[in-house]
Amino acid sequence: MALEQDGATLRLMGHCPVEEAEPLLDALRATPDATVDLTGAAWLHTAVLQVLMVAAPALRGRPDGLVAAACLAGLPAAVAE
Repeated sequence: MALEQDGATLRLMGHCPVEEAEPLLDALRATPDATVDLTGAAWLHTAVLQVLMVAAPALRGRPDGLVAAACLAGLPAAVAE
């Protein structure tokens, strides 16, 4: 699974297909103060990108893909822990 949760940190890793969009949305709804860690994300389906753009959680890291990184560039960055 490309989505893992550890407390208020949601990690997207590797290839994140469309099937991850709904679980990501559910996790963000259940954890309003979540930080999404994209450090290990190699590719994000556009549905996953849309969830991130609408929910606008704090982000840590950037995905490898240039398009995904550009889409998420305006979202808040997480404060380094």
